[in-house]
Amino acid sequence: MAANLQELLTVMVQRGASDLHLSCGTYPQLRRARGTAGLASEQGMAILEVLIAGVILALAVVGIALMFSEGQSYVVAEGDDRVAIALAQQKLEAVRALGFSCIPIGGPGPAGVPMTAISGCADTTATQAARTYNEGPLGRYVSRTVIVECANPDTMAAQACPSPVSARKITVDITPTMAKAKPLRVEAFVALH
Repeated sequence: MAANLQELLTVMVQRGASDLHLSCGTYPQLRRARGTAGLASEQGMAILEVLIAGVILALAVVGIALMFSEGQSYVVAEGDDRVAIALAQQKLEAVRALGFSCIPIGGPGPAGVPMTAISGCADTTATQAARTYNEGPLGRYVSRTVIVECANPDTMAAQACPSPVSARKITVDITPTMAKAKPLRVEAFVALH
């Protein structure tokens, strides 16, 4: 700022200053009763501006944190889907291992109670577990239910049971506890050869 002393003194009187501070390499400063005021167009931040900037920054940080939290819950739910598929496949294999003529039709029945064994079929702890068509809480899952129906061997659609039964449709439903995880249904068809 190039100014002569007369101009600086005039500005000093106009602004009601009591002193004029001149120093090499800095802008001239005016002193009032409460400190100095610069003659250059210096701008600072008021406390209100700092608070508003802090609130905006805090909202941005909270939003990003919530985004990561939401993303993590979807990742966990996706992992739960894979576990649900494994649980459904495990139950299907256990029911199929009973043998076609020993798979009871019906379900899901009361929780934790196995379906009645078909006469002539083994009634061991393992077969009772396979015939339990309504299982209660399994870790992060509310239930695993099984429904066995007679099926048309040509269309594999459920139908009323003919005599003799030549195909069965096994449906396993897994219900997760986590809201982001989806319920799972797996169906398999077993036919008599």
